[in-house]
Amino acid sequence: MPTIAVHTPNSQHKQLAQQIHEMLAAAIPLVEEATALPLPDTVSVELVSRDTLLDRYSAHIRGQVARDSAGLDLTRLQQTQADTAPQAARFVLQHLWLEHEPVLIADSLGRPTTLIAPQALKHQGTDTPDLLIEELVYALAQQAQVAASGGRLVPIRFWPRTPVAKDSLAQLSDGHATWTTDRVAPLLQSGAADAPGRHEPALWMRAVGFRADRRAQRATAFVGKAMSTIGPDAFNVLWTAPELVPTPSELRRPDRWFHRIPDHTALAPID
Repeated sequence: MPTIAVHTPNSQHKQLAQQIHEMLAAAIPLVEEATALPLPDTVSVELVSRDTLLDRYSAHIRGQVARDSAGLDLTRLQQTQADTAPQAARFVLQHLWLEHEPVLIADSLGRPTTLIAPQALKHQGTDTPDLLIEELVYALAQQAQVAASGGRLVPIRFWPRTPVAKDSLAQLSDGHATWTTDRVAPLLQSGAADAPGRHEPALWMRAVGFRADRRAQRATAFVGKAMSTIGPDAFNVLWTAPELVPTPSELRRPDRWFHRIPDHTALAPID
């Protein structure tokens, strides 16, 4: 069982922090069983204010950009884009933070932390137990992805940013976390929120409308198809082998991806 660390600098959120700790303790074994992925040695959640959320997220983006651009011979325009990316990310989140889901960040060693703004939970109405557990299961699935990829694939690279429609890794990460939420959250809920698919696509997907929603549904269906056809062990190889991340075309046609992964001839027949 991983160590659970829930931090809050604000005494008024101590009760929420304790509730989250208890929910995580109940959810962790179920998430690990559903995904067949181990969670990090420490599952870290921080309850933060708006300003701290913005500061921590922009610092995370700064670190990601520095990592992803290290050793590259950037043009003047690219260098400007890299230099301004953290502030641009902060500006976007500053306008969306009340509607935003918990934010995943990771340090330079690839250790993940989920940032939660209690004010945003209250604003969205997701501070009720049945909906809060959905947020936490989703966050746990993301942290498992980070641990499996060593931080190389998740959190999703911010620079150079891939257009949303072509970012199959971001779609897959969201689909995997949504699939996990649909399977695990109902086991921990009172029954009032037991309908599958209650967890909505990530905010960046919802914001661009119907096509994004179709992509989110397709990615979730892809994960479900992969889990039932080849099993979680074969599926999880992709977190450690970036070249095996499905393409946008393969997300639409899982059978094409099944035939590309190692030992596909030993897998169950594909209909």
